[in-house]
Amino acid sequence: MIDMISFRELLINAKNGDEKALMEMFDLFRPMIENASRSANRKDEDLHDIIVMAFIQAISKFPIDKP
Repeated sequence: MIDMISFRELLINAKNGDEKALMEMFDLFRPMIENASRSANRKDEDLHDIIVMAFIQAISKFPIDKP
């Protein structure tokens, strides 16, 4: 499991356009994204795509306060 310092650095890197960091963030939240994209116990691909786009937007807009 990732610690909070590493998570913060990962988030900052993802916000700054680091594709690898963004993919690591996605991997951390993949189970939640997959679960949210199910409708009637089946994966809804359109819903999945919408959730992934919203996830990327949320990362880009997430405020980073100085420690």
